[in-house]
Amino acid sequence: MNGLLDHEWKEGISQEEAKKFVVKVVSLAIARDGASGGVVRTVPINADGVSRKFYPGDKLPLWHEELEP
Repeated sequence: MNGLLDHEWKEGISQEEAKKFVVKVVSLAIARDGASGGVVRTVPINADGVSRKFYPGDKLPLWHEELEP
């Protein structure tokens, strides 16, 4: 996972890019740890306030061919 973080992270990414980045990285962690819950929740906080997004497991990127969507 650290390799993915190093490869994908860049300074100055937009909030939308950051959300996609977080979902991708957490999805990889979920694929490697079955006890992690299987969903991703993001809660960006900025000058406009707080927004929440829920990503169910069937909408996350798959990392291993053996995982069913």
